[in-house]
Amino acid sequence: MTDNPELVNESIQEKDNSLLFTTDTFEKDTELTGSFSASLNFSVNKKDCDIVAELYQLLPDGKYFLLSSYLNRASYAKDRSKRQLLTPGKKETIPVTGTPFVSKKIEKGSKLLLKIGVKKSPAWQINYGTGKDVSTETIEDAGAPMEIKWYNDSFIEIPLKK
Repeated sequence: MTDNPELVNESIQEKDNSLLFTTDTFEKDTELTGSFSASLNFSVNKKDCDIVAELYQLLPDGKYFLLSSYLNRASYAKDRSKRQLLTPGKKETIPVTGTPFVSKKIEKGSKLLLKIGVKKSPAWQINYGTGKDVSTETIEDAGAPMEIKWYNDSFIEIPLKK
């Protein structure tokens, strides 16, 4: 995922182990007004990870317009006041709520693109998934590489007005 995303980019980083989902091309101008939400179902071989989702408008000229984003530590996704570690290998659900409100005309010829993945960046505190305090984890604590499985019963809701 991008560390300091601009609103309009020539491209997005696609080789960072993220998944990309796109809509069909819009056949007419459509209004997007509100906050996107989602229910992301996954399992991971760790006790924690940082989930990121970015919603883009893929413009007819091939540029990407960042509409909204979500970033949360999975262990705080259900209750931000209490850490709840994940059970490695168990299917979990991350409720995506409270994303920034956006109102934009999605022009004819555009698509919407959702990019989801795990945040791993030198510009962000790396969560190695051990369940320890993330600020004290090191690469030596990490053990096996993180493996994440996304389930196809996940969904996203995007507030479109036709």
